[in-house]
Amino acid sequence: MFYKLSVFTFLIFIGIGFVYWDHVKQPPMAQSVADNVDYRDNNAMVPNIAFRSIDGDLYDLYDFKGKIVLLNFWATWCAPCIAEFPELLKLSKNEKDNLVLIAISVDEKIENIKPFLKRHNLNTNLDNVIIAHDDGKKISHDIFQTSTYPETFILTPNLTIAKKVNGFIEWNNNVELLKLLKNN
Repeated sequence: MFYKLSVFTFLIFIGIGFVYWDHVKQPPMAQSVADNVDYRDNNAMVPNIAFRSIDGDLYDLYDFKGKIVLLNFWATWCAPCIAEFPELLKLSKNEKDNLVLIAISVDEKIENIKPFLKRHNLNTNLDNVIIAHDDGKKISHDIFQTSTYPETFILTPNLTIAKKVNGFIEWNNNVELLKLLKNN
């Protein structure tokens, strides 16, 4: 009886150990990218990522070298994202010659995105606006290590990080950010 109880206790501790290890380990992609890129460093070069727009077009982030890129991570269920989206579209329209907005949704289902845009009357038919879906959060979480939404990375024309913005801001009334966009 004592032998069976000892084996049972040992197996319980092994199981708890595996659950703890699985809970605290970083995803493999996040770990390898995090070793190379510190997203708190405003001069970090971002990796080239491939992504597909909600219309099915395939892009590489490096396709936009030479332009300022707003890499925005958002969700249709996120109230601050909903408030910020019109601001980002207005900024994109005003800065259409030197800025590209890549808005990557972290929604679980891509089917939620188009009805959301239509319901909120958001015109994304701008040449410099790309709406994409991050299936499984492979880009947002694993590569860019986002945790709250919206999160926006302002990338220089050389695709280094100029600034990371957490949360909602009024893009068109923020003098500091508008100056940053003009100087890059």
